Amino acid sequence: MLAIKIIFWISAILLIYNYLLYPLTLFIINHFTKNPKCLKPNVEFSPNISIIIAAHNEGLVIADKLESIIDGDYPLDKLEILIGSDCSTDNTNVILSEWAEKYPFIKPYFFTERQGKISILNKLIPKANNEILILTDANIIFSKKTISELVIYFSNPKIGFVDSRIINIINSQDDISIPEQRYISLESKIKQYEGCIWGTAMGSFGGCYAIRKQLFVPIPEDKLIMDDLYICMNILKSKYMGIYANDAIVYEKAVTLINTEYRRKIRIAAGAIQNLFIFTPILLKFNILSFCFFSHKVLRWMGPFLLIIIILFSIILATTGHWLYILLASIFILSILISLIDRFILYPRNKTVKIFRFITHFYLANLATFIGWIRVMKGTKNSIWTPTPRA
Repeated sequence: MLAIKIIFWISAILLIYNYLLYPLTLFIINHFTKNPKCLKPNVEFSPNISIIIAAHNEGLVIADKLESIIDGDYPLDKLEILIGSDCSTDNTNVILSEWAEKYPFIKPYFFTERQGKISILNKLIPKANNEILILTDANIIFSKKTISELVIYFSNPKIGFVDSRIINIINSQDDISIPEQRYISLESKIKQYEGCIWGTAMGSFGGCYAIRKQLFVPIPEDKLIMDDLYICMNILKSKYMGIYANDAIVYEKAVTLINTEYRRKIRIAAGAIQNLFIFTPILLKFNILSFCFFSHKVLRWMGPFLLIIIILFSIILATTGHWLYILLASIFILSILISLIDRFILYPRNKTVKIFRFITHFYLANLATFIGWIRVMKGTKNSIWTPTPRA
């Protein structure tokens, strides 16, 4: 039983550290940081920029996307928009042609065979004429100052990438969007603190972020990989800084039903885990980058295994009769039952108990990561996937 107790408490401490102690540590350090890396430069800086968009059947949102860019405060004569339409079969190509005719700086590329987002990025980025690139998804709507708030940080030559602040528009009080929004808010704070303290924000959310073109490393196309994390980790590995721009606000309104969100999280987990194998050597550096990578990303990807160990071993230890393990085992069993009731009884009937939905979100997120590991172990043939349904 001693070995089981040791493994149980190590697993519990690592899980608690990842979700609670690491964010708390960052909060405390950030509070006493005198020269934050994320301090907005007080300079005039508006270079020419290229915006890169990979689009597949984005007819519902692509016009709104382009309109939000053009209606922003950034000078249009300093913009270049490259859009790769990835074998779209809806009206995406028609819309892009109309906008390109009206605005010559919009440059659509029509691919007649399905490429996948990664291939589109690998093909479009070398065609960009400018050094500062904004990589963004078709359904991410810009605010007036999105571009200027992202770009201003590149006046510092040490900055390699800048992430934006995504605000999710909640569709319904009865779906999984509320706990998902809270999760994204926590992740945003963690990245903000990592960036402010050390300049090592652990990647971007992928919907909208800016990079230096010279730091772009072509993304592997033979596996399902999270392109944004791959790009940002390579930039950090090159000893450039990555930060989170709190004032670079963008908006996303996506369909977040439980089944849809679950499938999306599996895809994201599988793609993220691929990066673990690619960037494992970073962990052996024992520096700030390896510390953040381990604390934020690696432990999160190991979360399902830690959770399984904690639940199973608490049940085993409960057989010793110790009140603490009996209590812990009871809490875990009850929380799993609550999640099952919420998912299969309340949710189909459009009933919501908020605390139940948060518990469901936690278990579904870890289950999705576990399935992501299975997909990685089985091997993925390519990086093509179907985008989440647009609202």
